[in-house]
Amino acid sequence: MDWKSSAGIYNSYGSQVAAYANAHGVKCDYTGIVRIGTNHKTTGGYEFQPYDQAETSNHFEEFRAAMIIANSEYRPFREDDIKDIPELIELNKAEKTESKAEAKIMKKVSKPKLKLKVGIKIKKNKSK
Repeated sequence: MDWKSSAGIYNSYGSQVAAYANAHGVKCDYTGIVRIGTNHKTTGGYEFQPYDQAETSNHFEEFRAAMIIANSEYRPFREDDIKDIPELIELNKAEKTESKAEAKIMKKVSKPKLKLKVGIKIKKNKSK
């Protein structure tokens, strides 16, 4: 049994309680979720979702499939994965280009493509 205080009972919860049951090696007649703190008028403040042995077995297979996927994506941390990033990066002005074609390209790239004028016009209402 797992106690939840979430907004609902989600599909993944069945896999979670099946994993708990199998981790402890306990043979259960059922597993289940109890959601507490619901505000729904007909629930009395809780919601209960039981899973029988067949459902728990299916949920455990779902858990095992998810674990296989997670393990296939796992990559152990290596020290050489750490990159030193300086706090300050200096950008130096580019040196003169060597050809006219490069100069032309650089001139086009550095020019702003669009100039925007931003302004607000306020009309005064003439009161009589």
